[in-house]
Amino acid sequence: MTSSGWRTVKSVGVAAVLLAGGWLAVGRGTAWADGDSGQAAQKLTPIPGSECKLDEDGNSVCPFDNGPDTIDVSKYPPEQQKNYKVFAQKCSRCHTLARPINSHYALPEEWKAYVSKMRHKRHSGISDKDEDKITAFLIYDSSVRKADLIKQKLKEEAKKPEAKEKTKGPEAKGSSK
Repeated sequence: MTSSGWRTVKSVGVAAVLLAGGWLAVGRGTAWADGDSGQAAQKLTPIPGSECKLDEDGNSVCPFDNGPDTIDVSKYPPEQQKNYKVFAQKCSRCHTLARPINSHYALPEEWKAYVSKMRHKRHSGISDKDEDKITAFLIYDSSVRKADLIKQKLKEEAKKPEAKEKTKGPEAKGSSK
């Protein structure tokens, strides 16, 4: 690792590249992220709507990082206790455990997308099997600790016009099939 702590991620023309934590690298040439390129990073700009900031060491810090970073899983089923260990080991490699624990994600599809995104990050060390275990744990944990948030999100989704269209089926939409 170099003193700058940045590594080449992708060569780009004039472009904007999304970096972890809600930051944007903007410029011509090469976009940089954590690692060992030996060159300075391009200018970082917060993405509008992102609440994440860079600390004095250049690490991404998000509001969710400020909450609890452990979960008492002693009353969870044994399988979920094992999954928690995988979650704690793998997810803490790249960010605090507080980030997913305190995040606004609660629905299964949100966790599936989030964990898949994390798995595909370079050096995550998350295998397909790990992804399944982590996702299963986060979905279960949300059903326990975030039940009210799940109800609220499902209620909001049901109010969306596209959700109502999906529930009607093709016959109700005037399809002749």
